[in-house]
Amino acid sequence: MTAMWADTALHQMVRFEEAMDTYAAARVDYEFRAAFHERGDPPEWASEYAAASQYLTQHQLWNVGAERYFLLHALAQLRKCLLRLPSDGLPRVREDKILRLLRDIDEHWEQGDETRSLTELREWKPDLEPGPGRFWFNNNHVWVGDTSLTEIYEWIEDVGRSVRERAGAGGSPIPAPEDKLPDR
Repeated sequence: MTAMWADTALHQMVRFEEAMDTYAAARVDYEFRAAFHERGDPPEWASEYAAASQYLTQHQLWNVGAERYFLLHALAQLRKCLLRLPSDGLPRVREDKILRLLRDIDEHWEQGDETRSLTELREWKPDLEPGPGRFWFNNNHVWVGDTSLTEIYEWIEDVGRSVRERAGAGGSPIPAPEDKLPDR
């Protein structure tokens, strides 16, 4: 299960990053067009305005939210698997508690600000920017709370590799995700 959730989390991370990239590119064009109009449609910006052809859509916002949710779910499942295994040297993400809390906040969204997880996160990290439960990005990285997705990606890869190595050394090899199933 650990190898399966590690592979699933890696694939979900790619989906989330693609959704974020689409959103971010559209947002840049959206903000440029807004600045263009706020400054009175300067003629010297006309060619850049014409090139700013991507538009923000409600689907893009929803898609980022959905892919975020699925990523948090996959990470929570991977975390559960790791908690059931002996911790003798298995890779750990710097702050795996945040993955559980963020997943729980998303899972119980209907409770609003009354969730136990949101309260716990606010008490644990009162200065967390841009606020509990949020992913944020700059031009280079996406962050989950205060942990970069790059760090999480590397952790997932390490977990998958470690679990397969241990299983192989114990005589029960786990296939790599790209291994083909045998023909019948």
